[in-house]
Amino acid sequence: RLQGRSSDNNFFIQWNSNDGSTNYGSIGNNSGQDAGYYSFNNHIFTNGNSGTEYMRINSSGNVGINKTNSSHKLHIRGGSNTEETVLKLDKAATSDSGGHTTILGLGTESGAWSKGGIGFERTGSYDVGKMHFLMHPTGLNTNTVGLSHSRMTINNDGAVGIGTTTPLATLDLGINGGQKFYV
Repeated sequence: RLQGRSSDNNFFIQWNSNDGSTNYGSIGNNSGQDAGYYSFNNHIFTNGNSGTEYMRINSSGNVGINKTNSSHKLHIRGGSNTEETVLKLDKAATSDSGGHTTILGLGTESGAWSKGGIGFERTGSYDVGKMHFLMHPTGLNTNTVGLSHSRMTINNDGAVGIGTTTPLATLDLGINGGQKFYV
């Protein structure tokens, strides 16, 4: 439904149920409630009550979250807390005690593969786990990194393994031929 009222200068687009009883969202100015703003150069998403801007997609396609003038493809600005998580990637699995891995794939080509990555492997309850740095050894375009391509692992106790995913010391270097070097 497209609606405009000259009496209070309200103009907005609403998504309603077929019978009009449920409002699923709106863009524009509805009774002083800015739900969003559109211009040729920017897509701006604001809070419906306060008008506070939360996200902007500028004319270059750059996305700013809590940042109005992003010069990067994605710029997320956190709050003013001394320590806070500004981005979280996770999987839907939440009830198991291990075995799931979330991987952030990295690459420079537009293909579906990632030759490098950072992965978090859940090994216990409440997201206890290991961090893996992944590198795929081949250039075949059908391959992408997985947990088997871990080149460095950091356990939740701080032990670091290079060439091993099960470090047994503060620094555990897995050397070819099955030999180990511990520091």
